[in-house]
Amino acid sequence: MQTAPFKNFIFTLMLVFSTVVAPVSAQTADEIIGKVRQKYEGLKQVCADFTQTFHWKLADETQVIKGQICAKDGVKFRIESQDQLIITDGKTIWTMNKANKQVMVDNADKASGDNPFLKSYLKKYTEEYKGELLGTEKTGEVDFYRLKLAAKNEDQFVRQVDFWVDSKTFFLTKVQQVDINDNSTAYEVENVKIDVILKDATFTFSAPEGYEVIDLR
Repeated sequence: MQTAPFKNFIFTLMLVFSTVVAPVSAQTADEIIGKVRQKYEGLKQVCADFTQTFHWKLADETQVIKGQICAKDGVKFRIESQDQLIITDGKTIWTMNKANKQVMVDNADKASGDNPFLKSYLKKYTEEYKGELLGTEKTGEVDFYRLKLAAKNEDQFVRQVDFWVDSKTFFLTKVQQVDINDNSTAYEVENVKIDVILKDATFTFSAPEGYEVIDLR
């Protein structure tokens, strides 16, 4: 089965959503996105468990991946699932495929526009996508803004991104992307910890014995 490309690997930092429609807030999409950017740029250290659900439309197949993500200072992150480990110290990015026993090494700046914990991520969507506030949704006593961001350029691989944003905290609660082939990828997280202390060694990597290292730098 086809897997979602790394550039679609975006996550949120709170737990989820519903589909109950509530009245629309007076805030605009641009104002909400600006507050989300401010919130994320202020994060120093965070860890969370995640679920990524990828639907491959051509084959009508769905793949679900669970794992953990930790991030520090907006440029360092560590993502681990059953099959893969991705680490960057902000300069180098290591991608370890456990099944194939391979490690890909590359410069982190090549992925800077696509990584959720690099500071340019939300800037990319602000500049290259047009935001629209669809309304609000409600779970219990919590209201969420739902935003649709459509690509301005037809050449963008990701055609549309939907954000669910907590109206009080301005954390993203869910992200769903649709690419040029109509494949969809949704990201949800839980067990968010923003009081963790992450050592720099968490974001460095040495290939285990027996793994092939492919250096793309």
